[in-house]
Amino acid sequence: MRHALRFVPLIVLALAGAASAQAPAVQPAAAPNPNAKFGQALTGLNSLNTASIVYSGLGTAVVPGSKAHTPQPVSNFRVAINYGMEMLSVEVEQLGKPHHIAQYLAEGKAWDVMEKKIVPRPDAVHERLRLMFMTPHGVMKAAQDAGSKRVMANEMVDGKLVATMVFPAGTFSLKAYFDDKATITRVHTMSGDAKLGKSVVEFLYNDYKDYDTLKAPTGPKPGGAAAAAIYGGIPFPSHIVQKVDGVTILDITLTEVTPNAGLVLDVPPAVQKAGGRR
Repeated sequence: MRHALRFVPLIVLALAGAASAQAPAVQPAAAPNPNAKFGQALTGLNSLNTASIVYSGLGTAVVPGSKAHTPQPVSNFRVAINYGMEMLSVEVEQLGKPHHIAQYLAEGKAWDVMEKKIVPRPDAVHERLRLMFMTPHGVMKAAQDAGSKRVMANEMVDGKLVATMVFPAGTFSLKAYFDDKATITRVHTMSGDAKLGKSVVEFLYNDYKDYDTLKAPTGPKPGGAAAAAIYGGIPFPSHIVQKVDGVTILDITLTEVTPNAGLVLDVPPAVQKAGGRR
C-alpha cells in the first residue's frame, strides 16, 4: 500500500534537531572480529596439546554392511584418532548383523574388519581423512597452519550473529561454526567436493565437557586464555550427531573421552598389496 506524502511542520523538525544536538545518536555496536574467535577457540579447545583423542558412547547409527538403512541402536561406538600420524579407528557393535565392524585408516590406506574378515577399502581414504578433520580438534589443527588460507566471517544464523570459518583440509574444504564460548558447534562439507558431489556431510557438536589429562597446579585457577594451557583441560562435546543431506545417520551420547591416549596401527599385508589413496 502506498501512502501520500504529508507536510511536517518546520517547528517539529527544528525541535527534533535541537534534541539530537543535546543527545547524540547512539552508534550501533561494531560486529566482533571473527579472527579473534579463532584465537579463542585455539586456546579454549587446547588443540595444540591434543595429539590424539579416543571417545566412545551409546546411541544409534547406520552401520555399514547392515541390511537396515535407518539408524539402529548400537551397544558400543568407539573412535580413536592420532592427528599427527593421520590414523583413525572406528568400531561399532550392534545386536544385529554384522555384530562388530571396524574401520581403519593408516599410512594413507583404509580397510574394514567385518566379523574378523579384512576388507581393503582404498576408495574410503578421503572419506576417513575428512572424518578426522571434522572433529573439533581436527578442525583447529587443519586451520591453524598459516598456509591453510582459512577465511573467517560473521554470518546471521537463525537470527544470531555467528563466527564461521571456511578452510581447506587435504583435498576438500570444510566450514565450521563457533558459539559464544568459541567452541565448535557445527562442521559441514562444502558443495563441489570432488568425492561427495552434491551431498553434504555435517557434524553437530554440543554439551562440551572438560577432560583433564594433566594434574592441576595448586592455588586459584587463573582466568582468561591461560587457564586451559595451564590446567591441560581438553574440552570435547559429549553429544555428537552426524547427518548426510539433512538425514541423521549417527546420534551418539559419549560415555568416555580420553585425550592423548595414543593410537598406532599396523597396516595388514593384504591391505598393503591393495594400494593406497584413490
